[in-house]
Formats: sequence, C-alpha cells, structure tokens
Amino acid sequence: MITLSPVVTMPNLSRVRAVRFESDDESKVALVRFRFSNPAGTRFVELVATVCNAPARSMGLKVNPSPRAWDDIVVHEPGLELTGGYDALDAAIEAAAGREARLRAIETWALSSGLLNGFAGSVS
Repeated sequence: MITLSPVVTMPNLSRVRAVRFESDDESKVALVRFRFSNPAGTRFVELVATVCNAPARSMGLKVNPSPRAWDDIVVHEPGLELTGGYDALDAAIEAAAGREARLRAIETWALSSGLLNGFAGSVS
C-alpha cells in the first residue's frame, strides 16, 4: 500500500493500493488496477492504468483538480511515455517473490515512473 505524503486533502485521499495486475508478454501490455481510499478505508474508487512500450501509449492516473464527486477524484491520463515502459514494470514484478511482494513492486514502480502522476508517498 502507498501512504500518500502529502495527503490529497480534497476529498481526503490518503492511500493507494495496487490490487490486481494482468500482463501479456507477447503484446507487452500490462493492466494494473489501483484502489484509492480515504484514511479509514471506508470510501474508495478503483481505476485501471495501462502500461506498454509503445511511445505515448500508456495511460496513467492523476488527481482530478476539480472533482465533482468521490468517484471522480482520480482520472485517467492518456499518452504517457513511461521510463522503461512495460519491460521495466515486468522486471520489477519478476524480481519479487509472491503476490503481495509483486503488488508492492508495482506500487513502487508506479510512483517512480510517473504512472501515478502527481502522487508521492511511501510503500509499505
């Protein structure tokens, strides 16, 4: 889980967790489902990010600067060029042992690569 620092104060978003991932080595595309939640974990929204090697074809996630409701606090950000793309994500996943370790590796990579744009925090 990523504990955000600083917390996104409107509307009190404090945690991000990679909850599922699927990858296809042949097409070099990965889908990662992230869950964004409040401090109590009682409200959340889930969105899927796409990672690929093709230039400007990955789709990340960012904070919506003017949310209208809880379910649009995070929005998709298309056209990303991620450092290393699918190959870098795949290497991070392969280096981890076990499902939970792989999810933590995805979270760490997502913060450093820009897949989660504008978010900062620590992975635990």
